[in-house]
Amino acid sequence: VLQRLKHVQRLFLQNAIANLNLILRSKLFVAKQ
Repeated sequence: VLQRLKHVQRLFLQNAIANLNLILRSKLFVAKQ
């Protein structure tokens, strides 16, 4: 169960980081225009 929890936690973290990257990228894109 612990292993599954860590796996879910890692997926959640990767998802959060991907969302942050998208937000940062769109902000940079808007700033350039």
